[in-house]
Amino acid sequence: MKNKVYIYGLKCPTKKVVRYVGKSKNPKRRYSEHFSHTKASRYDNIHLYRWLAKLLRESIKPELIIFEECDNKDWKIKEKKWISKFGLDNLLNMNQGGIEPPDNTGLKWTEEQKENHPAHKRKGKPQWIDIPHPLLGKEHPTKGQKRSKEFCELMSKQRLEKNGMRGVKLSKERVEQIKERVRKPIALIDDNGNILKEYKSQKEATIDLELPKGAVSRVCSGVYNQTKGYKFMYLKSSKTCSSCGWINQDLNLSIREWTCKNGHKLDRDLNAAKNILNEGLKIYRQELAITKVERKSDVSNNAHSVKPEAQPIGSAVGG
Repeated sequence: MKNKVYIYGLKCPTKKVVRYVGKSKNPKRRYSEHFSHTKASRYDNIHLYRWLAKLLRESIKPELIIFEECDNKDWKIKEKKWISKFGLDNLLNMNQGGIEPPDNTGLKWTEEQKENHPAHKRKGKPQWIDIPHPLLGKEHPTKGQKRSKEFCELMSKQRLEKNGMRGVKLSKERVEQIKERVRKPIALIDDNGNILKEYKSQKEATIDLELPKGAVSRVCSGVYNQTKGYKFMYLKSSKTCSSCGWINQDLNLSIREWTCKNGHKLDRDLNAAKNILNEGLKIYRQELAITKVERKSDVSNNAHSVKPEAQPIGSAVGG
């Protein structure tokens, strides 16, 4: 099997024609190499690269076809035969075939190439030259040097205090805003809008139902109608202020009157009734908009389908 060579082709999935002919001892590996080299922008044949890049942008791949299996001695003749059969003008090949690719095994760099390489120029020099490190306030240790335990402990301490490499630590107000958004209670509903289960946050629903990260948020905000058959909605309850929408997570059932952070004084039962009314009006407006669109489409279809009635022919006037 080591002396076996396969002549293969790449067939266009849209036009159903062969666009490239090549040879390989392992066609499947060579087929995957075409795509890996294209993604990494490594190519010897610019025409083949552009064609494969266009297919990848459209999320399609060419079909691999094995034309012939031959010995290692005869592959040059066989490759030329198949290229001439399809015609070089109709293929993406750059030559008539039968040319051995360059062998790079055992290739060594010269001393001049090593010296001119950027990695060699940075060797033994600090990452920040004459510039203090953003966290430590002093030069970074030399590249390749092992870091001490004291240095690692100091780095971790500075990252915790300054929120990583991003600078100033988040303010308490910003942290509370993030918590309010994440901890917003939601409900799992059926097709009729009936609540099946309540969750304290989107994260709890994501873990319980094993859903992708961010899927619940996109359904609640209206980007998607459902995710994996589940429908969600933000839970409007007596904990939500009917005036501004702020949610009081620490509200107990024993408290019947409370004030939101924006200063709205609320009665718990009356507030819950207002939330239910607002949610019902919102659903009604959505359904009303859908029915109006459906009626317009029905009227337009009926207008096109109605045929004019035949008019009676009047009696002729004159002689």
